[in-house]
Amino acid sequence: MQLEWFRQHHKKVFWLVAIVVIPSFILWIPTGKTTGESGGASGGPSGFFFHADGSKENVSWDQIFNKRLEYTRFLRQGEVSGKDALQLMGQNKVAAELGFDAGPEELKTFLRERIRQQTGKAVVSPEVVELFLHERSLTESQFQRLGYEMKIFQKYLETVRAQFRAPDNQLFLNYCMEKSTVRMLFAELETKDFEAKVDAPKAEEIKDYYEKNKDVTPPSRAALYTRPTLSVNAFGLTLKAVKESMKPTEEQLKGYYDLFKIVRYKIDEKKGPDPENLKKYEDVKDLVAQDYIRDNVIPAKNKKLEAFRKAFREAQVKAEAEKKPVDYAALAKDHGLLLWRTKPLTEEGYEKGSEALEAPDFKFAADLFETAAPDPKPDNEKIKAIMRKMLQAERTVGKDEQEAYVLLQIPEDGYRKAEPMSLEEATPEIARRLVQNAAIEKAKKAADELYAQWAKGENIPKPAELHDETFTIETRNRLGQAYLSDPKPIGEVLKPVFDYAKDEDQNDPRRFVFRVGFAVDRTMPSYETYEKDFSYSRNQARMMLINGEMQHLSRVGGEYPHMLSKPQDDGKQDQPLFREVRPES
Repeated sequence: MQLEWFRQHHKKVFWLVAIVVIPSFILWIPTGKTTGESGGASGGPSGFFFHADGSKENVSWDQIFNKRLEYTRFLRQGEVSGKDALQLMGQNKVAAELGFDAGPEELKTFLRERIRQQTGKAVVSPEVVELFLHERSLTESQFQRLGYEMKIFQKYLETVRAQFRAPDNQLFLNYCMEKSTVRMLFAELETKDFEAKVDAPKAEEIKDYYEKNKDVTPPSRAALYTRPTLSVNAFGLTLKAVKESMKPTEEQLKGYYDLFKIVRYKIDEKKGPDPENLKKYEDVKDLVAQDYIRDNVIPAKNKKLEAFRKAFREAQVKAEAEKKPVDYAALAKDHGLLLWRTKPLTEEGYEKGSEALEAPDFKFAADLFETAAPDPKPDNEKIKAIMRKMLQAERTVGKDEQEAYVLLQIPEDGYRKAEPMSLEEATPEIARRLVQNAAIEKAKKAADELYAQWAKGENIPKPAELHDETFTIETRNRLGQAYLSDPKPIGEVLKPVFDYAKDEDQNDPRRFVFRVGFAVDRTMPSYETYEKDFSYSRNQARMMLINGEMQHLSRVGGEYPHMLSKPQDDGKQDQPLFREVRPES
């Protein structure tokens, strides 16, 4: 009965919790003076860790917050913000205020399972626990407390989950949202159509744009920077070259013949493997050689590539020790590989390039841009520097006799980062941007004017003059998305929305389209359709609805723990919030 009451009144409970718990948050943390006279080691407000055995440990605000932050990172297995740690603290407080608890044996089982999951150890020995805690800079009591908080919040969620139901009428509403369609009439105003109506920018405007933006870091202001380019070493091994290098011995050919003679070398295929029906080795020696090479060319290719990789690494080690450059041309020649250097191209230039051997715009070089670009984080840059020296992005290109295997490597001078342009170099791109910016403003103004006119019932065009499309919830048209997310009465004009234009010629992300229009017809599925639609997974829909509710509840604790954060004192004197009002004399 209690759980049933909670299910029916959980929203009221949460409002009550919000009213009661917010002040209790403030009381929960500070127990000493803000100067830190009675606080923890680092000063400031202090509080307690309450342990599972009932004891308490006096700790400072910083210790509480940092341990929550550290443990939140541990739980989420990646970088998190301080807000995440505050949310975790808030969630735990909600669970505790609602009376959830965990017993000693239950807590021990829970903590052991957490350690098993993180360490992969089947037996949680004292040595495993010690190493586990050491790697996370946690004391045993801190880990017990954090595990206790996690367990009680897990209990809270599991209890609430059991109260949730997704009845059929809710599933039907969800079904209607997914299956409804809307037919819309709308006008499209593409910004590129307004570019011809824009005057060419003056030299002073171009110079002013350059001076204001020349010191802004790319790529946000790519108009003032060159695009990064890359040139790579490409090593190619053709199957033809592998076959030509294969020189099977007489012993190998005879062994191959003996292995396959009763299958491939019979005089009469219809007869059995009678010795009298087998072709002699000397008569089919050339055919045996062809078959041998065909069946062994891939292992031979793999062997040659592995030998090349090993020689490549050894050459780099030797060159580094002798402080000399690697002779890549000689290395490739010694192992029967082609070597060519691609042209310095942008990533887009390579993506439009060729897959042919020795192509200066070899397409797959685009894959190396991320590795080639320097990384601002020193640790990441160390890894990237190692990767640049390695052979990368092995690709198979061509077919049949033209099939080949290509390995790429980034030379030390292969990557050229984005560099600031001079005013003269940047002028064409700046002029284009200024024209586009002005065209965007003109298109937006025209769309706003259409909306104002149509909303008044003025100058409404004939349906044949407008775009006529039917949309579903999966549409990528932002006008359709706007309507389906917030439906309006049929015939009511929707405010203009912008979208990215489909500019096939230039693929320019700075070109947009503004759409303004209205819905003329909306179709909703009937309940009978819903009942007969067996392709609609009700169980999956029910779980999605329940999980959505659970995600909302899991964030409840994160709505107000921001009140725990430290206020920043900027040293400035506060200004009056209101102007003093004097009665008129």
